[in-house]
Order: sequence, then C-alpha cells, then structure tokens
Amino acid sequence: MPRQPSAHRVRKSGRRPYWEIQINRVVHYLGTDSVEAHRLAADLLAGRRRVITTPTTIATLIDAYLDEHPNPWRQDMLRIWAAYDGDRLLTEVDDETLARFIRYLQQRTTKHGNRGEASSTLKHRVNSAMLVLQYAQRRGWITYLPPKPSLPRPQKRYRDASDDELEAVFTQLLGGAERILTFMLTTGCRPIEARLLRWDQVDLRRGIATLEEHKTARRTGRARTLYLTPPARQLLKQTPRVARTGFIFLSNNGRPYTASGLRSLFRRRGIAGGPYRLRHTFAQRALEAGLDLARVGALLGHQSLSTTQIYAQIRHREASQAAASLALPPPPVTRDRSVSETAASRAAVEAPRTRQTTRRKSSRATTG
Repeated sequence: MPRQPSAHRVRKSGRRPYWEIQINRVVHYLGTDSVEAHRLAADLLAGRRRVITTPTTIATLIDAYLDEHPNPWRQDMLRIWAAYDGDRLLTEVDDETLARFIRYLQQRTTKHGNRGEASSTLKHRVNSAMLVLQYAQRRGWITYLPPKPSLPRPQKRYRDASDDELEAVFTQLLGGAERILTFMLTTGCRPIEARLLRWDQVDLRRGIATLEEHKTARRTGRARTLYLTPPARQLLKQTPRVARTGFIFLSNNGRPYTASGLRSLFRRRGIAGGPYRLRHTFAQRALEAGLDLARVGALLGHQSLSTTQIYAQIRHREASQAAASLALPPPPVTRDRSVSETAASRAAVEAPRTRQTTRRKSSRATTG
C-alpha cells in the first residue's frame, strides 16, 4: 500500500499557519486549508499536473510563478517573503508591501548569525519579489503594481579578518578545530573544501591536493588543484590519520566538521562573517606580499580575474601610509613673478590713499 502523502506544516509567529510541500527542491505553497492542502499534495506526489488557479494570496502567487518559471535559486530568494507575508491577500498589496519586507530583512537574524541580510542578498530578494508582482500584473491578478523601494546603499566592509579578530578566534582552540582553521588560513581554500578533504586527495611530495568535486566543477568540468603552502604541508604531516573515515579534519565526535559547526567557532566569539573570512584574509595577505592577481586567482581556484578582483582591497591604513610617503615638492614659483605680484598688490593698496590725498589738497586750495 503506497504511503499516504502529507504536506509539511509551517507555523509563523503572529500569523495563520499555512501548508507547503517540497518536491525536487521546489517548494509548493498549498494554502491554509488542511484538507485542500493534502489533496494538492497528493496530486503533486502522484505526478498529476497541477492546474494553476487564480491566486489570492502572496504565497499562492509565488507558487504559481514557480510552477511556470521553475528555478531553485529564485525559489530560495522568494522563500523568506512567502514565510513572512505569504497569507497577505493580493488585494492588500500596496506601496508598503515591499518596504515592510525590506525592513524585516534588515532586522532578521540570518543563518550565519548576522543581524540583517547582506546588501547583495537583500537586493536579490527584493528583485525576485518585484518579478513576481510584475508577473501577477501581466496575468491580470493585480491591478496596481507598487513601485520598487529604494534600497539602502551597501556598506563597504573589509571581508578579511583583522589581527585582533584572528586572535579572538584562535584563542583556546585545540585539536581538530585549530588544525582546520589554520589550514584554511594558510591555503585560502573554501570551508567546504577543508571540511571534506580526504587523505587520498593529497600529494605531499608535490604539495597539491586534487579535488574532483568543488564549487565550479559542474561549470568547468575540471578538477580543482589546491596548492599547499609550506605551513599547510607541515600541518598535514603532523595531523594524525584515521583510516576508517579517510577525512583529514575530524571534530570531537570523530566525524567531519559541519558548516554550522565551523560558523559556531566564530559566532561564539562575536566575530561576524564565519570561516569564509579566512579565505579573504589569505588573499589579502598574498596581495600585500606582492603577488599579482593572476597568481592569487590560481591559488584561490578562480576561473576569472574579475572574481579575484573582489578580494583585492586596499586598507585604510595602507592608503594613509602611502599618502604620508608622498613628499611632493611645492609648485615652482619664479622670483620675477613673485616680485611683480607683490608690486601689483602694493599699488592696488596705495591707489586709494593717493586719490584721497589729492582730494584733500584740492579742497584746501579752494578754501584758501
């Protein structure tokens, strides 16, 4: 007997609960009625094509948009909007709809422990919401399209960690936690590359690690070569090998580190941004050491120099030091020019005095 399909209930603080089901990484919002939600879930799981009816809420509008434009990335961008304002009626959409959503994004705590979405993520979420509203206007489901609110200007923050932040992170770290963070700092690898690194991928004699699965593997079709710096090679030589797992960096429970586990090492010490900042710190230090963008990009595994350019930052203190080192001479001024300008200024001052003296003399002559 086939298993009875069921929808997954999601509660929202201060609002009515609604139902959703995820199939092939696409979330379908099934409304607030339990019976209707389970019927729709059964149709979806049975493979029967869902008929797009006229949506009445933002959640059902998002569902209709994703049914017609399936995109896992877009679905992830719209997920927060559906959870926050999903049961709002389309007839209630006004100028404050997106403005209210932006204020919520600026105040929520992200999965990385930061307060407020990053400026780029906020922009993508708002743009995705605008696409859905424009889609609804084209279909005639809404008559008024609210204008896109002006987004706050992004604050330029250095992504690399300062010396004080590194000291705060590495203080009182022991065992595997210290090893994996040191490895990331000395190689510039991504956190997921360090977490899932295995001994059979490492060639200490050649000083490289070959990663078949990595961030850009599907797009490039090539393996990623991770170059091991001398400190990283020495670290691996001192790391004990556990044959039963094959992974290099293991947590206290004997398993590879999780993404949330690494982020917690930063969050517990009040450092925002997570372990990815170690990759930016490696890139910044390599640039400060005199390496050009092409070499730094090769160490980071970038396919384009435009990506490496993001890591090329100039610190404020470096700019101040550069400005202080520039002892530029004053503009040249000839002696003749200065003398002539001085004489002209004196003549301009003395001219009114001469005219006043002439007037007094003429008045005395007339009186006498």
